Amino acid sequence: MNANSIPDVENLVAALDRLTAAVTAPDKSPWLSKIKAYNYLDVSPKTFQKLIDKGVIKPHSLFEFGVARELFNQSELDEAIKRL
Repeated sequence: MNANSIPDVENLVAALDRLTAAVTAPDKSPWLSKIKAYNYLDVSPKTFQKLIDKGVIKPHSLFEFGVARELFNQSELDEAIKRL
């Protein structure tokens, strides 16, 4: 491992810590899974995906770090719907 990869590892650890906190404390967390997010907005999965594709709703993911999980911030969802 070279010195240039240390910040990347630190960023990955910090991102995984945030993801773990969000997933393990769902009642207190503003973060929603994709299923919970479209249920929260009371829209179909297809409509929800269209809103993501159009940039109306922003997913937060760790795909770049190899973690296949998207989360959605409840406050951001509220604001996105208000703008429609």
